[in-house]
Amino acid sequence: HDLFPPHVADGLRANDLRVIRSAKPETSFETVRHADGTFWRYFSEKFPLLDARGEVVGSATISTDVTDLQAAEKRVREQQELLESILDNMPVVVVGKSVKDDLRMAFWNKDAERLFGITRDNALGKSDLEIFPADKAESSRRQDMGALEGGVGEAQEEFVESSAGPRWLHTMRHCLRDEKGAPYLLLRISLDITERKRQEKLLQEQHVRMVA
Repeated sequence: HDLFPPHVADGLRANDLRVIRSAKPETSFETVRHADGTFWRYFSEKFPLLDARGEVVGSATISTDVTDLQAAEKRVREQQELLESILDNMPVVVVGKSVKDDLRMAFWNKDAERLFGITRDNALGKSDLEIFPADKAESSRRQDMGALEGGVGEAQEEFVESSAGPRWLHTMRHCLRDEKGAPYLLLRISLDITERKRQEKLLQEQHVRMVA
């Protein structure tokens, strides 16, 4: 109580007493308000102090300041949540595959749910082969491997069967890399161009009729 405000001191004392009563070490996160009004976060390791007879006579604490670390982790989480929110609400199909987990699904946005008729919960953690027909899955994996080698896959138009019927997609692949440059997520971004293809076909048919 000589060092901290009463409510902070009471919390720290309660943690110390718990270790003394149980005679067992424990770890916890503790928040302390400093004199300037800022809150600091500590990772504390507490353990009982024993006398020569093995009886508990007190407790000791080793605390590591993790304020900056947790703040950085929070910023990373917020940035990741923002990115996922943007990708989730984009009017395109976005599928993310974990490079470290043999290209299993790590992200599946709302448009992917609508197009393929598969919920995010049922898609995450699965491979292409567990979701799509074998020929489509094998073709997708070849494209994925090419994108991993080059960083960006060639844009392609592909014909797929969807929950809404046959669709044409314009698909690109892109690797996200960590601070060391190693790929950790492969994004497949697909734009539904079915209506554009239909219009192109109509124009071609009109041209043929005019020429004839």
